[in-house]
Amino acid sequence: MGHRNGQTNLYAFTLFLFKNDLISWLLDEAKGKRRNNIVYNIVLRILNINFAAIHTMSVLVQTLREEVETVVRELGWSKAAMGQMRKLDSFMKETQRLAGVGISMRRMALRDFKFSNGSVIPAGTTVDPQKDFESLRAELIPGDL
Repeated sequence: MGHRNGQTNLYAFTLFLFKNDLISWLLDEAKGKRRNNIVYNIVLRILNINFAAIHTMSVLVQTLREEVETVVRELGWSKAAMGQMRKLDSFMKETQRLAGVGISMRRMALRDFKFSNGSVIPAGTTVDPQKDFESLRAELIPGDL
């Protein structure tokens, strides 16, 4: 545990006490008969989850591939073509927002931008989206997912 000004680093301590990963979740939910053959059952569940993730990814890859092929066929490999690949652009931005590896999504407002709640980002202001899990809280995301 780390200390800062004599106080325990509660965040690190919480992570130490309450692991927040798939295996911990599966162990926490394994009660009664689910505890029988626990290793086998957890491995089976992880394999099923991985299978679902790979299948979902293949659908996504096919969608992005179709967009790229269509745009390149029409405009060739050009700056204009890149500007037309909206699904690819959205995928790249969302990937960096959720699991960035040091590449920032920092943007500068070219003109004043007014949100529906009245908040304003003045022209010339640099913004960078939040990259931690606070931005994934369901109550902060409008509409149905």
